[in-house]
Amino acid sequence: MKSKLFSAVAIYTGTVVGAGIFGIPYVIAKIGFIPGVIYLVVLGTIVTIKMLCYGEVVSRTKEFHQTTGYAEKYLGKWGKYAISFSLFFGLYGSLLAYMIGVGDFLYTILGDMLGGTPMLYSLLFFVLASLAILAGLGMIIRVEKVMFIALFIVISLFFVFGGKHIDLENLRTFDFSHAFLPYGVLFFAFTGLSAIPDMSRMLKKEKHNFKKALLIGTVTVFFIYLCFTFIIVGISGAGTSPEAVVGLVGLLGKKIVIVGSVFGVLAMATSFLTLGLAMKEIYRYDYGLDKTLGWVLTCFVPLIIFLLGLVSFIGVLGAVGSVTGGISGIMILWMYLRAKKKGDQEPAYVIKVPKPVIYILSVIFALGALYEVYYLFVT
Repeated sequence: MKSKLFSAVAIYTGTVVGAGIFGIPYVIAKIGFIPGVIYLVVLGTIVTIKMLCYGEVVSRTKEFHQTTGYAEKYLGKWGKYAISFSLFFGLYGSLLAYMIGVGDFLYTILGDMLGGTPMLYSLLFFVLASLAILAGLGMIIRVEKVMFIALFIVISLFFVFGGKHIDLENLRTFDFSHAFLPYGVLFFAFTGLSAIPDMSRMLKKEKHNFKKALLIGTVTVFFIYLCFTFIIVGISGAGTSPEAVVGLVGLLGKKIVIVGSVFGVLAMATSFLTLGLAMKEIYRYDYGLDKTLGWVLTCFVPLIIFLLGLVSFIGVLGAVGSVTGGISGIMILWMYLRAKKKGDQEPAYVIKVPKPVIYILSVIFALGALYEVYYLFVT
């Protein structure tokens, strides 16, 4: 029988590598490449622990849910409502960010030839992606596998075109006055909770591969981010633009920016598809809604917000990364502790996270969320 390990890793990587990757070079350029890499390692490790804890929760539960359902099972009604707020805000915000980002990148690629506006390309993407979400997991798995391979091809081309322009002096700067800037963007960039239940379902006959798929996925994501950041910061240094790629036009010309924009479309499109499927399943499995109604609520709420123009791309990344990631992080750690005692089946794997580590991580998540709220509404 053909192993589904690669498909599971592709689902995870496609979900995680989205809009956040394009904010990473900017925030790391602000504090310096070396401290930025340390930030990547530390936050990547924290998120990996969070993902493995959630994977064990999923694996210990017979009935299929998305995150809200697991929260209700192990934390009660209050847990479901609290994490529902966090997840709905985060998922809708992410879908909105991907719509905006894909439209901008498609305009960069096609605007000179076909004309139009970023908004028009966002709407075109929305039509195609929403139909894929309606079709369900089977189609999305096929799309994810193709895009997973394409991501590596595009980032390799980026190395070929941009590598000779890297200036190592750009990688030797330090500026700790921006020490907290990367937190929200990196948190957003590493988070992909919604993929884990689908990975578990995909690997139900290969349970021994579940933990392996999570670890391979997180390591793959880390190296994609490291390579991408090395190239962008190495080329543009302190002049790195917030969206990373577009700011390279003056340094590398239009062709390299188009390559980067193709990468942007692939990364955000894969994440939009998997997150959209996860939200549709929340409505179906955790709230008992009809499949079609769940699809309408999933796709058309961010579309309406997009058409109203109420949210900015950068604002979404910061809020979703720190606030939503922090709340869901705390609750998943406590779900993990409860599932150890109340799970109703043997898990595919077991990890041992000491309670002091749970407490420390909970404090980190809480402080990060509070800082983001303070930054958004007070400063």
